[in-house]
Amino acid sequence: MCPIPNTSSLAHLDQNTSAAALRLTDQWVATLTAAANKQTLTAGCD
Repeated sequence: MCPIPNTSSLAHLDQNTSAAALRLTDQWVATLTAAANKQTLTAGCD
């Protein structure tokens, strides 16, 4: 077992490990990737 940095409680650890059960469609992955790329490109450009 490897600790997750900044996990301050068992409830947060449970939430973090539950994310491993998520299954995203290819469309969701593409949408999230595009949003992350847009955010990366525009970060600090306000």
